[in-house]
Amino acid sequence: PTTPTEYFTPTSSAVDAYVHYLNSDTAFQTGFKPIDLCFPSGLDRGDMFLLTGRSHQGKSTVAYNMMVHNLKRSADFTCVFYSPDEPRELVVQKLACIAMGRNAADMEEALREGSTAAERELRNVAGGLLDRVLINDQSLTFASMLRGIHEAEQYWGRPPSACVLDFLELMVGDADANGVAGKAQSAKRFAKDADVPLIVLHQTGRGAGDRGGPAGIHGGRFGGEAESVAVLECYRPKDAANISDREKATLENVIQLNLCKNKRPPYRCRDAEMIMEPDRGLICDTTGADCEAGEWGRWSRP
Repeated sequence: PTTPTEYFTPTSSAVDAYVHYLNSDTAFQTGFKPIDLCFPSGLDRGDMFLLTGRSHQGKSTVAYNMMVHNLKRSADFTCVFYSPDEPRELVVQKLACIAMGRNAADMEEALREGSTAAERELRNVAGGLLDRVLINDQSLTFASMLRGIHEAEQYWGRPPSACVLDFLELMVGDADANGVAGKAQSAKRFAKDADVPLIVLHQTGRGAGDRGGPAGIHGGRFGGEAESVAVLECYRPKDAANISDREKATLENVIQLNLCKNKRPPYRCRDAEMIMEPDRGLICDTTGADCEAGEWGRWSRP
């Protein structure tokens, strides 16, 4: 028999790829310990990871924290970021503040006042850490995005480590249920063709569960849950309708990360409580050292 080349390769090559994935330092991780413990080797190339939630629940901030975590974790990590939802300038500002641990309002005020120290700090992080992120804020087709992946490979001299799309509904095409379902299927094919872990943000509708609570796997229905190896849902308990004003204030900076689907070993799912620091955009575990270093009592639950 002839050696398969068009549709198949020897199964031994899959073993090689699996061993490489398990030992890769650049595999994409979320940076949130309770979630990463559920798939400790991270996302593999060709994996699609769905990040869901209602509007204004912190999906983009979660994605920014993920990117910064991986950039700091490995000097070889690179990321292509397609952001039809926000302009490049705003993306850079948010990534820089998370990376430097800076208050966004203070940094903007210093730049407006002509602070050379603030500008130098921003340019240093942009020319260093953030030079390993390439950002496009147009609404592109998946074919154009694939050409962008090849362009990024030429820029860095190696394939990108990951790709983030914020968000699915703003891709070219219809935004109804059928249109979004088609986009999700195209996104999965794109991840395979681009050979990158793809993190896709998807905004769920009003009917996806009660506000302030988890919608679960069905929250992403018709929007990529079937195509993804993992689905992470963001929701804010403060938005629940049946809690008091005092409870809302207590929960002001709490964000829940609900891993409601996970096909990567060891297959665990969980709902983790995290704290989103409002001034810098940092998200960390409620027991993490970062929270203790960030004046925990000032911005977390009492």
